[in-house]
Amino acid sequence: MVRMAGEKNSYLKRRVRELLVLAVFSTVFLVLLAWVLNPLFLIGIPFPLIYFRGKRKAYRAGIRGEDAVTGILQGFDDRYTLLNGVRIPGADGDIDHVLVGPKGVFVIETKNYRGFVACRGDAWYRKVRDTWVPLGRSPSKQAKYNASVLNEYLKGRHLGEWVYAVVVFANPAMKSIFEDTTVDIVYGDDLRAHILTYPNLLTVNRADEIASALIAAAG
Repeated sequence: MVRMAGEKNSYLKRRVRELLVLAVFSTVFLVLLAWVLNPLFLIGIPFPLIYFRGKRKAYRAGIRGEDAVTGILQGFDDRYTLLNGVRIPGADGDIDHVLVGPKGVFVIETKNYRGFVACRGDAWYRKVRDTWVPLGRSPSKQAKYNASVLNEYLKGRHLGEWVYAVVVFANPAMKSIFEDTTVDIVYGDDLRAHILTYPNLLTVNRADEIASALIAAAG
């Protein structure tokens, strides 16, 4: 079985905690305003709570998706190391998963979307009723950014190897349309087989060196 390191869902769990603090702070602030200035401020109390509930639901869906992809990646043998919630100094946020092994270094961006999603190049859209709405952040740009940051980090430690960017959909029921994609996009059930189609790139010792460097960075 694959060797594992890092904390699963660390970014999403941290965001849930931050949102909870924000919701509590906002509610207390509105109560104080109502007490000091005008009772009408009490009308605003439900809004931070509603916002928190909606975001928490989305983050919990993300956690379920990352858990599902972790389960799939655990099917690799012990020549591979799976790192979850990878934080690289200077990077914007965490990397969902990094898989290091004979096939290379893979940055895996997990999405647990529902319904219909379309991608053309780096432009992503989601179907809401009968309208295609742009996604707030492009998953392919996010994956490529993380791969670039990770590659630069490894180069700085004389471990520079080609880092592959992959976007994986955890929900097998999601419908998708892709054109001129700039990264590999796969469904979770196909992820392991897809990675195994890559040529062998790293020796076991080299893969272990890279994995150890990333574990040390996270520590």
